Amino acid sequence: METGIRKMSNDFIGQRDVANILSLKNHRLVEKILKNDETFPRPISLSQRVKRWRHDDIMKWVNSKFDEAKE
Repeated sequence: METGIRKMSNDFIGQRDVANILSLKNHRLVEKILKNDETFPRPISLSQRVKRWRHDDIMKWVNSKFDEAKE
């Protein structure tokens, strides 16, 4: 089995996967980014306790941050 995160653009990912993509050690930091950055993609609520993000949305956000840093 492969290690790491390999997702298709339309896959849904959880908070821990988002944290891994962002190289965050604590997945709870995703909640802080969500509260403090209006540009961060909003999760899709599948139930009251289950939230997922589209992998493609997270990657677009990351790329936009890299582009901002270049300017």
